[in-house]
Amino acid sequence: MLLDRARVKKWQKVIYAVMAVLMVAFLIYIPVGTNGCGGSSGQPTMNDRIKTLQARLSASPGNAATMLALAEAYQLAAGQRERGAVGQDADWTKAAQYYRQYLDATQDAAGVPEAKRVETLQTLAVVYANLRDYAKAVRVYGELTDLQPANAEFFLQMGSFAVQAGDKSTALLAFDRFLELDPDSPNASTIRDWVNKNGGEAPTTSPSPSGSEE
Repeated sequence: MLLDRARVKKWQKVIYAVMAVLMVAFLIYIPVGTNGCGGSSGQPTMNDRIKTLQARLSASPGNAATMLALAEAYQLAAGQRERGAVGQDADWTKAAQYYRQYLDATQDAAGVPEAKRVETLQTLAVVYANLRDYAKAVRVYGELTDLQPANAEFFLQMGSFAVQAGDKSTALLAFDRFLELDPDSPNASTIRDWVNKNGGEAPTTSPSPSGSEE
């Protein structure tokens, strides 16, 4: 069910704000080092770096650090192409593949801080968004909300991706939880309107500070 025209722009602002936060995180997360593209012709190209990392991973298939480096290299390569250029989606797909391999390899690894896993999952969601695979981005945020079930922003982003994926039921669940966790958010009014218009029953007032969230 679509929003009426009077509220389309307001709702889009929420989506764009979420994506802006994610893309800023991506730009900070992927530094351009001396092995990146650009600079003098004597520097290694990104393709050279990717080939070197692939050879390193072939020699040591379980090396999580190399998986992460490959994911970052493919993501940077995709970002350096013009939007819609041939090969860009292939680079994004490879980046997603290696981010997932890294996450799987470090699932039970000691010494990997939760903050690093959260950062990597958020970056993976950006990659899926660039591939326009919003359903997978939703599943990534399902993992993030499992890690941090009291993080209201994660439920907001999960719901926003679910809307883009056409998954209204998941969006309603995510937005309901967002409103429970952060009823006074600047985005709460817009989200509450969307929930009410799409079959949910969003709370119209904030719970008392001493009240239960359940």
